[in-house]
Amino acid sequence: MPLFPFFKKSVLPLVILLTAGYVGNYFSLPLFFGVDFLFGSIAVLIVVRLFGTLWGTIAAIIAGTYTILFWNHPYGAIIATGEALFVGLLLRRKNQNMVLLDGIYWALIGMPLVWIFYGTIMDMPAIPTSLIMLKQAVNGIFNALVSSLIITCLPIHKWVKSRKVKQALSLRQILLNLLVAFVFFFNNFADGFGKPARN
Repeated sequence: MPLFPFFKKSVLPLVILLTAGYVGNYFSLPLFFGVDFLFGSIAVLIVVRLFGTLWGTIAAIIAGTYTILFWNHPYGAIIATGEALFVGLLLRRKNQNMVLLDGIYWALIGMPLVWIFYGTIMDMPAIPTSLIMLKQAVNGIFNALVSSLIITCLPIHKWVKSRKVKQALSLRQILLNLLVAFVFFFNNFADGFGKPARN
C-alpha cells in the first residue's frame, strides 16, 4: 500500500486528526488515584477507518507520545498502538464493526498486556492493576464507539474523499453502534442515579 493513497483534499483532515489524537490525550479526564480517561484514540480510530492501518498506527504513535511524557513509561503507548494495528488489520481483511473488533482486542490482547506491563514489569499491586486494566478497556471501547458514531452520523467520507467508509457502513452496523451506545450510556446513567450522593 502506498504511503499517500489519498487525494490532496484529504491531507488537511489527516493532519487535523493526527493533531487531535495528541490533543485528546493531553486534555484527559482525571478519575482517581492518578488514573485518567483519555480521548486520543477517538481520532486515532477515525484515521484507521479513513486512511488505513499504516496511518492509524502512525496516529497512535503520535498520540501515545504524550502518555509517555505524562506517565513516565511507554506501556500505555504500546497498548494503544497495538489497538490501532489490530483493529486496522482486521478491518482491512473484512469490513466488520469497529466497536466489536476493539472489544475483541481488549479482551484478548489489551487487558492481558496491561496485567503484564503494570502488574509484572512495574510490579504494581493486584487491585490497582485490575482497576487500570478495567479502566483502559472501558476507555478504549468507549472511544471506539464515539469514533464509530462520528463516522456513521457525519458525512466524513465526503470530506476526505474516502470510499472505504461509504462501502463499509451498513444498516446492521449503524443499528449495532446505536444499540451499544444506548446500553453504555443507559448503564452509566442508571449507576449514577443508583449511588447515594456524596458530600
